[in-house]
Amino acid sequence: MELELTGLHHVSAITAQAPRNVDFYTRVMGMRLVKKTVNQDDPSSYHLFYGDEIGRAGTELTFFDIPYAAPTKPGTSSISRTALRVTGRDALEYWRERLEEAGVEQDPIREEGERTVLPFRDFEGQRLALVDDEGAPLPGGIPWAKSPTPQDVGVSVLGSVTLTVAYAQPTVRVLTEVMGFRKACTFHAEGPDREVAIYATGVGGPGAEVLVDERPAMRSERLGRGGVHHVAFRVPAVQQHEAWPER
Repeated sequence: MELELTGLHHVSAITAQAPRNVDFYTRVMGMRLVKKTVNQDDPSSYHLFYGDEIGRAGTELTFFDIPYAAPTKPGTSSISRTALRVTGRDALEYWRERLEEAGVEQDPIREEGERTVLPFRDFEGQRLALVDDEGAPLPGGIPWAKSPTPQDVGVSVLGSVTLTVAYAQPTVRVLTEVMGFRKACTFHAEGPDREVAIYATGVGGPGAEVLVDERPAMRSERLGRGGVHHVAFRVPAVQQHEAWPER
């Protein structure tokens, strides 16, 4: 059986302030709170799920609520950024203005590879970006019609995750030789000496990409609030899911 991951499934991050987290992702970002359950590893804390109108696979950004968690100290061996999809440069301009009005820390809109992105941080320093997915081969979700943001510029689905690593080769080997990713392109981040590689799976493009950022001079990340716990990937059928442990 040929095994191929079709894209991202969900990303799970950490918050220390569940009520404020709900306010930010539903009111500011316009995502739908599609489910509230508990952290299976610690049933005393919440697990919050945000997504498109019905929480389709590939649209969910989730948070484990860990009160009093120390802030993340960014570094290597980490999922250092989660990108969310919107459609069109006009959508990015809308979000630049909306985030500015909400007092959200952001960077200028910039080009990364073949895509335009708007990097920003939430109130706990969670590193995020909005990526223009216009013409993307992998269909996105459908933003919630009752969102406080217009549906045509709404956040629809996950776009990519960035892995920050001390040395790229071991991670690239797992991505390409085990998980079936392929190198799509590279771009320079923060100057010509820092190159970030984009790896694609399935049809590729937003929703099916992992970025690898090699930072040998950085320390390892200390995970806490504002950090990412894990990323999950999609498979097209139950039979393939059952075959992955053997792979």
